[in-house]
Amino acid sequence: MITQLDLGLVNAYLLEENGVFMLVDTGGYLFGDGKNLNNRRDILESKLKEAGVTKENLKLLFLTHGDCDHCMNAAYIAKKYEVPIAMNQADLNLVNHPKLEFVMKTVNYRSFVMKLVTKLIYSKIEKLMEKTIQDFESFTPDVFVKDGDRLDPYGFSATVITLPGHTPGSVGIVTDENEAIVGDAGPGAMNAFDFADYDKSLEKIVRGKYKTIYMGHKPPVHHN
Repeated sequence: MITQLDLGLVNAYLLEENGVFMLVDTGGYLFGDGKNLNNRRDILESKLKEAGVTKENLKLLFLTHGDCDHCMNAAYIAKKYEVPIAMNQADLNLVNHPKLEFVMKTVNYRSFVMKLVTKLIYSKIEKLMEKTIQDFESFTPDVFVKDGDRLDPYGFSATVITLPGHTPGSVGIVTDENEAIVGDAGPGAMNAFDFADYDKSLEKIVRGKYKTIYMGHKPPVHHN
């Protein structure tokens, strides 16, 4: 079973199977927060408690990619619940002592309007990124996942899929019931490290014909 955890403009997800849980993404700062930056930790912890998540039954923390708004609480959750962190190695630079020049590569938009807006407020974005890096608790993942990896060792009937583009190491999860969690690789992403790769990953998602697609910032999309 997949449960959406709405953290306010960004989603995390809980997978439950045979009484054990996997947490996918953790929330974090967003551009939309403005000056009132919110790491969303309190709401995440509240929802985990409400769902009955404990040290004993949380078996894996899976990160779809290394952007702060999805993994800012990863180190904290890993310590609190004594749970391993899994992600793709290509996003290691975003979570292990991230550097401003690499993090800023995500400030890359396809539309002319967004490119113009970004240029006009670039210094403000840079200051926000600097603040994010300052507050970010770096970590090294315990498990590096790749395309085709099974998650059965952690108790889940699901497979990892690689979905590069939004970030170099964007990945998703496809359950054996043909439901997919795709992070920010899904339809409508405004920014990406590489839009050519993003388009290929989006095509991969469409070809999958999943019953439900769970995304990072939008409600789930259901197909018959």
